[in-house]
Amino acid sequence: MLNGSWSLIDAHAGLGYAATLAAAVAAVSAIVWKRRGGATGVMAHAVSMPILMIIQIGLGSAGIKWVHVVLGVLILLGLIGLPMSLRSASRKSA
Repeated sequence: MLNGSWSLIDAHAGLGYAATLAAAVAAVSAIVWKRRGGATGVMAHAVSMPILMIIQIGLGSAGIKWVHVVLGVLILLGLIGLPMSLRSASRKSA
């Protein structure tokens, strides 16, 4: 990927845009859930993901590869942790 063909880079970018859209939908859902009594931490976590992903898109477009890679790994870990924090928050409220 780091020295890949343009078609792979275009596919990678397309998946990044789709993931950012999905993260934005999750953030809106978390805000609605927070207003109905949900956990603030889960909402903050969900809202931070699309913000980081927009920064990620900028880094990729600018060609800042290694910061883009490291931030991508951190975003992946954050997205994996989001359902876990949701599960933890729902247990506390029950």
